[in-house]
Amino acid sequence: MSEERLFTISDLARDFDITLRTIRFYEEQGLIEPQREAASACLPTATARG
Repeated sequence: MSEERLFTISDLARDFDITLRTIRFYEEQGLIEPQREAASACLPTATARG
């Protein structure tokens, strides 16, 4: 069994040169589905990153 690496939305925004609002928009549109570990943490997995 392999563990998936988790990323914060800040990591994703920096890596893909997009805003946090863009990531939230993608969530709202159902384009990505984050795995949440805590109420305030949005942690998309490496699989979700594509």
